[in-house]
Amino acid sequence: MYCNDGLSCTISNCVNGGCIHTPENTKCCEDLDCDDDLFCTTDTCSDDGQCVNTLEIICDDGIPCTVDTCFEVDQTCVHMPDNKECDDGIECTVDFCEHKSSLFGVDDGVDDLGCRHIPNYELCTDSQVCSADSGCVSESEGCVSESEFGSGIVASA
Repeated sequence: MYCNDGLSCTISNCVNGGCIHTPENTKCCEDLDCDDDLFCTTDTCSDDGQCVNTLEIICDDGIPCTVDTCFEVDQTCVHMPDNKECDDGIECTVDFCEHKSSLFGVDDGVDDLGCRHIPNYELCTDSQVCSADSGCVSESEGCVSESEFGSGIVASA
C-alpha cells in the first residue's frame, strides 16, 4: 500500500494495512504553522516545508515614492514621502511625493510613481532665453519665453 500524502511536513507510514501521517515537528504544512507572533513579518511555509518570515512586506502602501517602515513596538506602519524619487528633470517644476494613498491612481496630476509636478513660473528667469515674462511648460520640459509660450517651443537654458 502506498501511503505518501505528498506533504513535506509529515512522515507517512503504512501500519497494519492503513496509512498514518505523523507531523514532522521541524517542518511546516501551512502558513499558520510559521506564525512568529511579530507584526512586521509575513509568515509563509515554503514548498519544501521551511518557514520563511519576511520583514516589512505588510507595510508596502503601493506608492513608489514613499519609504515604508514597520514599527514592531507599537505595531504601526509609517509611509514617509521621498521627494528625490519625483525629480522629473524639468527645471521649472517643483516635484514632490503625494503620499496620500487616496489620491494615488486618480487622474488629478499625480503620476504613476505617486508624484506631483507643479509648474513654478518664478524658476523661469534665466538670463539666456527666459525672462520674467517666461512661462513653464512642464509637458515640454522647460521654460519658454513669452513669445514662445503660446507656440509651445521650449527655450534652452
